[in-house]
Amino acid sequence: MTTVTLYSAEDVALLEVVRPSVDWRAVCTVVAGRRSPLAALDPIAPADDRALPAEVAGIARVARAAVVNWRRRRPDFPDPVAGIDVHPQLDRHTAVA
Repeated sequence: MTTVTLYSAEDVALLEVVRPSVDWRAVCTVVAGRRSPLAALDPIAPADDRALPAEVAGIARVARAAVVNWRRRRPDFPDPVAGIDVHPQLDRHTAVA
């Protein structure tokens, strides 16, 4: 049996930021019937899909200081799932949603 990893539209949209080593143009221009560059990626387990505030800032296209302010000022901002206070690790999907 063959297992095929599926990627959500969000994963594909964030590809340039989250996986900069992937050739985005190659993904967008793959010809039907050809192997996608996404097939070579190692899937990220949901429990390991974490981002530092700097990465969240890159995804949101804001400065890291904006993410720090969001954490301090917005009660609905997600709590860190790991890390330390000065380098919290956030769940990527809840932090960028």
